[in-house]
Amino acid sequence: MERFYEKVMPEPMSGCWLWMACTNNQGYGRFKIDGKMQMAHRSSYKIHVGPIPDELCILHKCDTPGCVNPEHLFPGTNADNVRDRENKGRGNSLCGEDQGNAKLTKNDVRDIRTKRMNQREFAEIYGISRQNVSAIQLNKSWKDIL
Repeated sequence: MERFYEKVMPEPMSGCWLWMACTNNQGYGRFKIDGKMQMAHRSSYKIHVGPIPDELCILHKCDTPGCVNPEHLFPGTNADNVRDRENKGRGNSLCGEDQGNAKLTKNDVRDIRTKRMNQREFAEIYGISRQNVSAIQLNKSWKDIL
């Protein structure tokens, strides 16, 4: 417990307990217990609240990765974690030509959906697979384009 608290600095405005030691590249604290590296927010939850079932994540109400305040933490499934991330605007919400690796533009997609040509021809013209052409034509991908 003492080692844990040595690495925490309370932030009075937000109420967060900021982790001041080792972090990963996403800003989540890391803490070694019994020779094993663990996520600091999970360690805090275990210390202050209790055991965490293996299948559960520990989420942040405050949306601060470095926060280890147990009052800001709550358990949830992976699906809860993804939904929470999306609701907070941190998900991979880029789609279509906004993605850096998109091969098509919105106009290309409109052409694939409106022009009379077979999938093989579209695939050759746009440098994509026939499966991608099919997904576009069936509105399974690029859903936001009419």
